[in-house]
Amino acid sequence: MARKTWIVAGLVLLLAFAGVLGAGAQQQKFGLIFTLWDFDTSLSDGLSAGAGLKYWLGEKMALRGLVALDHTSNSATDASQTDIGLSAALEYHFATGRISPYLGGLFGVALRFGDIRSEALMLAGLFGAEVRVMDGVGLYAEYNLQLIMDDPTFDFDLVAGNGAAIGVVVYLP
Repeated sequence: MARKTWIVAGLVLLLAFAGVLGAGAQQQKFGLIFTLWDFDTSLSDGLSAGAGLKYWLGEKMALRGLVALDHTSNSATDASQTDIGLSAALEYHFATGRISPYLGGLFGVALRFGDIRSEALMLAGLFGAEVRVMDGVGLYAEYNLQLIMDDPTFDFDLVAGNGAAIGVVVYLP
């Protein structure tokens, strides 16, 4: 119960901060991205957070880069895992109004520390939508279908399931 309270309080503070930063923005090329909920790790005890930058290349194309931190722990086995990831994605937006659906591709790398140590490369196709709630603030929801190559075993996994995320984009004036 306490975890949900912290998430709601953090969301309210982030939206208030976003409103102050984005107020009066006219043409926004750069945005700060905050991943609020990553369904990949939300089903276990842990923390999932991401932050990055978004840059509009044109009216319908955007490029973004993210740094992600995922930490999960299993209280029954006393095992924990920490993943640090870097990713870059290209988004093609079909419409550029208040609601902007998009398709895109993503490339990422991840380092895993804890009981299992590994490195991974990820390719993903993604689709989602960004909704402008204020002039300089957008909420996004997206789903990605991931192909992951994991080292040291060099397994290829097609991950279909919990590749959904929601977050906030705060556009800089």
